[in-house]
Amino acid sequence: MSTLQKRPLGITVLGVLSQVVGVIFAFSGVSIILLGMAAPFLLSDEMIMQNELLMAMPIGMTTMLFSLAGIIIFGIGIFSIIVGIGLMKAKKWAWTLEVISTFISLGIGVFYLIDDIVSGILTLILSALILYYLYRPNVKAYFGKTVLNQQLDN
Repeated sequence: MSTLQKRPLGITVLGVLSQVVGVIFAFSGVSIILLGMAAPFLLSDEMIMQNELLMAMPIGMTTMLFSLAGIIIFGIGIFSIIVGIGLMKAKKWAWTLEVISTFISLGIGVFYLIDDIVSGILTLILSALILYYLYRPNVKAYFGKTVLNQQLDN
């Protein structure tokens, strides 16, 4: 990043939101892992007998699935925190990872359309707006992805 280049407001917003969401995901992932480990102690025999899914699956398998889900969610949270910090510090790799993850969000938005059209449309619109913003000349210049015309004139 050029020392003359000021961080765009939208990047500050994206960076902070990415970090906040990352912290929420990381804590959620740890909570899910702990819940999975506690499941054998929390579930009574009566609760297991009333739930067909729990009856069909050994409790160890339930614990393992909770742990796996928790680890994945925790990893997404850490990824989001790192990308958020990178965005705030104008790291080229953070811009690239944000673009990739936003394209993934576009794909997820298409799948949301199958189940919940409102969530799908909102996800698609938000992802498209983020991509549009990330490809703005001043934003790309902030990350050193392109040079603004004004800088060429100097």
